Amino acid sequence: MASQLSPGVKIPIKRVAKGPRPRKAYSSRLLDRSILLLKFLAQGPVEKRLSDFSEAGLHKSTALRLLDALRRHRFVAVDEVTGRYRLGLGLFELGLAAVSRLDVGQFAPPFLDALVAESGETASLGILEGTDVVYILRSECAQPLRLPQSTGRSAPAYCTGIGKAILAHMEPDRLETYLADVTLLSRTPRTLTDREALRQDLRRVRARGWSLDDEEIFAGLRCVAAPIFDLEGRVVAGVSVAGPTNRMPKDSLPLVASKVVATANQISRRLGHPGRAGKASPSAN
Repeated sequence: MASQLSPGVKIPIKRVAKGPRPRKAYSSRLLDRSILLLKFLAQGPVEKRLSDFSEAGLHKSTALRLLDALRRHRFVAVDEVTGRYRLGLGLFELGLAAVSRLDVGQFAPPFLDALVAESGETASLGILEGTDVVYILRSECAQPLRLPQSTGRSAPAYCTGIGKAILAHMEPDRLETYLADVTLLSRTPRTLTDREALRQDLRRVRARGWSLDDEEIFAGLRCVAAPIFDLEGRVVAGVSVAGPTNRMPKDSLPLVASKVVATANQISRRLGHPGRAGKASPSAN
């Protein structure tokens, strides 16, 4: 016999908690089509006619607009005689930069650890992002007083050791673009806020092979850094040793610099670069 409910008795309804709604993936039609075009260029024949892009589902006029935009960024090149399109060197440069930065983060830690053992101070590795240096690796020293910055943080390139090591070895046009874009703010009384004074300092860095942050971003802190180069000879990162001024007096800087430059050369060689010829200049001026 089926059970019956008494009049007025209500059945409690158990509500099931709903989970978060799945996040809808953001999509840019223009960007998606550009990537589709590049992937199509990477397949089959090296060069393609404009009419060939219809195979990728791109209308001729759409393909032409995308190709023109990608050519301006050197992601696509065109043969002026045949009018056929191919992938540009801009993609190769981006890929090489990405691989170099990824690799340096994977194999550099032992080199930083060895540098800490030799110098007794904290060693860092950083890259340039925009106008700032981003510290991607760090090996701590055993000293009780350590650096104020940590891995993943950024700092202005113009007043840091790694930043100046990278800036000094940039192509001249890239450096001028950087100097035009950056605002040189004073972080300490020793920060270089005059563009011509900074240019002169960077010329000294390039000549001697290493940079010096002499209390320019933090009072009481000195940092010596050297550039890291990739297979194509482009500066892609920098390595540094930093510590309090009482543990890094000026007369010790040339010796510290020689160790930092040697480490930078080792890392550069792992990236396929032969390394800088000779040794770091002993002068701190």
